[in-house]
Amino acid sequence: MTRISRPPAQLYSLLLVTSAALLATACATTPKANPIAQYQCDMGTQLSVEFNHKFVPIVRGGRGGTHRMEKRLTGATVTLPDATVLELPSQTVTSGFKVTNGQYTLWGKGDNATWAVGRKAIEQCTRMPTL
Repeated sequence: MTRISRPPAQLYSLLLVTSAALLATACATTPKANPIAQYQCDMGTQLSVEFNHKFVPIVRGGRGGTHRMEKRLTGATVTLPDATVLELPSQTVTSGFKVTNGQYTLWGKGDNATWAVGRKAIEQCTRMPTL
């Protein structure tokens, strides 16, 4: 009679730990859809804004410290009423957001934003509720 040998229990433990780690990594890196906001401005301009984010690892306290993922704004894709699409990189601000390419600028906080095109009049905009 032929005897079939079984792998050691350590192999099963290693396989289980490796599988769990791969599953956790896959879940942590699953990209989430960027939020899209509709803004209505006081001079009639309507903007569709997709806020582009990336997740960056943050480590506090050095080795063995606290690890977490933090969402950072990298820019916005703004679609104008005439279907013009603008890619506006983010700028550093202390609170809220600001995206600009030098000619087009959108900045704000919460549901309020300001839209500026070159030297034209600045428009005050309000985020419309999502349906």
